[in-house]
Amino acid sequence: MRIGYARVSTDEPSLDLQLDALKKAGCKRSFTDKASATKADRPGLADALSQLRSGDVLVIWKLDRLGRTVKGLVELVADLQGRGVQFRSLTDGIDTTTPAGRFYFHIMASLAQMKRELLAERTRAGLAAARRAKPVGLSPRQVAWLRCEVDAAGAAGERVVLFQHNYPYQIWEDFSGPGIDDWREIVQTRRITAVFTGHTHYGQVANDGRNVFVTCRSIGDPEGGPPGYTVAHLQGEDLAVAYRTIEDTGPLLLITHPREKILAAGPRHVICRDDEICARAWSLAPLRAAEARIDGGVWFVLSGSSPGFCSHPLESARLTKGEHALEVRVTDALGKTASQRIEFVADPTGRYTAVPVIHPVVTKTAFC
Repeated sequence: MRIGYARVSTDEPSLDLQLDALKKAGCKRSFTDKASATKADRPGLADALSQLRSGDVLVIWKLDRLGRTVKGLVELVADLQGRGVQFRSLTDGIDTTTPAGRFYFHIMASLAQMKRELLAERTRAGLAAARRAKPVGLSPRQVAWLRCEVDAAGAAGERVVLFQHNYPYQIWEDFSGPGIDDWREIVQTRRITAVFTGHTHYGQVANDGRNVFVTCRSIGDPEGGPPGYTVAHLQGEDLAVAYRTIEDTGPLLLITHPREKILAAGPRHVICRDDEICARAWSLAPLRAAEARIDGGVWFVLSGSSPGFCSHPLESARLTKGEHALEVRVTDALGKTASQRIEFVADPTGRYTAVPVIHPVVTKTAFC
């Protein structure tokens, strides 16, 4: 029996082309996934593998529909052959029912791996050349511009948010390029609302006890996980951030008040009197319900003054001094849900000292 498997990434439009080819190849049943090849959880593939019996053939449209690494592909095909199951890739001309097909499979897989290794090698060489060409840091002119802009904003009572391209919290620790000490002096002696930095393959939030640092993660490969983007809310003393992958299709939820503990930089960011819970939600379908609970208690309904905005009174008398957990969840008209959980601080005395904290702690990466 021939069993087919088809997969498209989340940004690809349709499975029709693959399914038509599998049907023409004689597949009696076909299983599908809409997920990245690097994603470990692919229920369609798991179902297809569970249905295969000795003498069956697993048929795919193209080799990269099954996996992206040589190790994974070779191990999968070896496992199939150990179970008496053969493998066929239509567009690659691979058919392990024949000796030539088995040999061709290994050659194709090796070439694919070599291509990925060459690409990674060229990327590393390019990064090394860029580092040699220009040291990480700021020129005297850039430092003067930054100091002038920050001081002018402070004098006008404006908030300051820095956007810069560098490794996230590490710039505070051991970067020693030109102008870095001047950068530290500006950030340490002026009130900065947040510093947003860029990185390709991991996200991170840090608080040095005075300022907040947010790293915006853009891609999932090679560290793992799908690519995505950071959503930020800044209004008054409220600052909230959330990471969302491109595979997320339901509502987007962001708790905007109270401020999350890791983002709290002083007493103005803790609950010291009667306040309110505030959240924002974005959804393609109308929102049907919004609920919240504190410290794992009973869920209560949030009300909305306008579409996408919901809130509820927060009575300080019900909060003990210290840390509390707040959970919010929303449901849209299609039944899709989104939820967020944060920790916040309550102190009726109005005193709070932020301590340095970072999440997640990243000590090494597999790529750079």
